[in-house]
Amino acid sequence: MTNSSLDNTVLPKEVFSVLPEDVYRNLCFHLGTMINYEPFIVVMGKTGAGKSSLCNTLFSSLPASVDAVKGCTRLAQQYKISDGLHALNIIDFPGIGETPTLNKIYIYLYQHWLNKLDLIV
Repeated sequence: MTNSSLDNTVLPKEVFSVLPEDVYRNLCFHLGTMINYEPFIVVMGKTGAGKSSLCNTLFSSLPASVDAVKGCTRLAQQYKISDGLHALNIIDFPGIGETPTLNKIYIYLYQHWLNKLDLIV
């Protein structure tokens, strides 16, 4: 849905006729931005906790590599779920606690993503 398609559907002009035109257009624009927003949800936790397995349960095809013995995720893996109208982004982070060296590397990864996230699971 484009912002212009909000006119007369979500916000019928007749109902909001008391508003100045620029306020009405601004309201339509911001509602369109919220309706079309795609949140970013990150899955974090210890290595081997099942983060990638959880991501695999959310998709019909298995996007994430998993291993019963050791961690497989080394970079943030981004997956998108969409119903055609709305979408959300799931980010599968590498696990904490595998090795001190990897933990130091992953801290920079977490800091990079921190301000972009809407929810941390």
